[in-house]
Amino acid sequence: MRETTPEEIFFRGDPLKELQHIQLELLIELDRICRKHDIPYCLNSGTLLGAQRHGGFIPWDDDIDVDMLRPDYERFCKVCEEELDQEQYFLQNFHTDPPYRWGYAKLLKNGTGLVRYHQEHLKQRQQVFIDIFPLDGVPAHKPGQLFQWFLALFLRKMGYSEIGKYYGKNAFTRMWYRFLNLFPSDLPNRGYLWMARRWPAGNRRELSSFTYAMRPFHYYTIDGRQAPEDILFEGVPVKAMPEPYRTNTLEALFGPDWGQLPPEESRIGHNTVSSYDFGEGRKP
Repeated sequence: MRETTPEEIFFRGDPLKELQHIQLELLIELDRICRKHDIPYCLNSGTLLGAQRHGGFIPWDDDIDVDMLRPDYERFCKVCEEELDQEQYFLQNFHTDPPYRWGYAKLLKNGTGLVRYHQEHLKQRQQVFIDIFPLDGVPAHKPGQLFQWFLALFLRKMGYSEIGKYYGKNAFTRMWYRFLNLFPSDLPNRGYLWMARRWPAGNRRELSSFTYAMRPFHYYTIDGRQAPEDILFEGVPVKAMPEPYRTNTLEALFGPDWGQLPPEESRIGHNTVSSYDFGEGRKP
């Protein structure tokens, strides 16, 4: 097992506010491109919850999550080749950054640094980012849904194996990740693309975010024919799914009491880092 010498850092106070400021800048750039090229997207997860409950960031949240139907996601990635301000930003996926191991894209802020805890050895670019998740279709029957979930889980674990082989919870899991790490590093992404073609999103109402994480038989219910609508996030108009899908998604993700604040001891971010640099000499 690798020695975990770096200190684990949780974002709080002024560093958290500055991180959120840069992430908001990234969201504004994504929104600019999507509006210009008529590419639908939606806030999701804690970002959607923050917009609905707080009018912006959950005060202790440390990331931004955006969803796109797979065809819109692929068009966004293509448009960014010409439209994205390359001096300021970088769209990271397994095409633009081959060492990158995840099946979804990140929009990065150039001139910054953000190294996730236990990911210090990865060769991919590590900078302040927001996540962009593709949404794909769901098989019509339960056996197919279970197969999709299991295959996606296997592919995600294969992608994580470069980390898990050092930092798995015990000797058995580290050995399992070492085995998975023997497969070609691009196999998970080729698997995701096969799954996306096998179960296209189209206008289907049940959608899966299998490149990130989904529980068995737990899917987003979004009508692909319904256009996203504006919602304010830190005073900036961005896009979210319309009602009733917005409330239904929040209830599915966070339970019927999603509008209530959690206990104070639970009000912490979920990303930890070993180092960060916000650029222009602004370091911890």
